[in-house]
Amino acid sequence: MRKAKRTTKLIANFVDEYAEGWHFAVGQCFRDELDIKFTKRVIKGNHTRIWTQGPFYCFAVGHVMFEYPPPWIEKSDPSKLVCQVSAGTPNRLDNDGNFVDGHIAFDLFHHNVGGNRIGRHYLTQNEFVEFLKTGKMSDGNSNDKGKKQRERTTQGLFHFE
Repeated sequence: MRKAKRTTKLIANFVDEYAEGWHFAVGQCFRDELDIKFTKRVIKGNHTRIWTQGPFYCFAVGHVMFEYPPPWIEKSDPSKLVCQVSAGTPNRLDNDGNFVDGHIAFDLFHHNVGGNRIGRHYLTQNEFVEFLKTGKMSDGNSNDKGKKQRERTTQGLFHFE
């Protein structure tokens, strides 16, 4: 199996332990899920380690992100949404070395209204990362409208409720 190329251009810059400028509070504890690794490199003949970015996002069941700011950080505006992953398959390479998108099923909850579930959404891993960054997703990827399409594209890798 081929290795995917890694770059030094990172998708997230962590400041005070959170991805700077992202809509959701994605902590540095999610570096592995964002495929950000501390990688050995040789620079001008010197062996060193630097942060590198890969394409293999792998958010999975149980991962929770709060709409910024998370409740444990004091800010003027309270957290409004909670995003909880209910199913996921990682981005990967197939046996021929071709990139295969992973998929995510996740629920959004109102944080301050008794934790009422707003709905279940289905995205690829890449679309999910973009959602965490911007707080926006395309209309065709959410709730029941995208459910059947997502079920077909996941090829039975996981079951949606």
